[in-house]
Amino acid sequence: MRVLSRITISNNVILKNQSFLNTDINDKNKIDYIINDLKKNYEDYWKNYNQVNTSIKLSLNIKIKSSDNSKISNFEKTLNEMDLIYNFLIYKFDKEFTHYKIIYNGTPNSFLKSMKKNNYEFDTQNKIWILK
Repeated sequence: MRVLSRITISNNVILKNQSFLNTDINDKNKIDYIINDLKKNYEDYWKNYNQVNTSIKLSLNIKIKSSDNSKISNFEKTLNEMDLIYNFLIYKFDKEFTHYKIIYNGTPNSFLKSMKKNNYEFDTQNKIWILK
């Protein structure tokens, strides 16, 4: 039996062709073996794509208007709940902005994507990002 699998992960399409010898489709044990083998293959592709390299320490500088206390409080709460945040601290504050340094174990795009899920948007035009 040959099985062609089409796996799509973030707009990347992978075609995988597998052959299973001596397959009797009436034998429940053989069918269970094939299903488990296919499942393991799909999980391996998913794990490989979503693999996180925790040795990467991305340093992000973000500033928030100091006058918006609730936004600052919610932002810090969100940072505390995120998995890939290694550490964060306030390194400077003045009457206009509170400046954060965030150490993130991932890419800038994954950070922005995670924050967007929490309804945070950033102006990333400069070296120091501004929370909108």
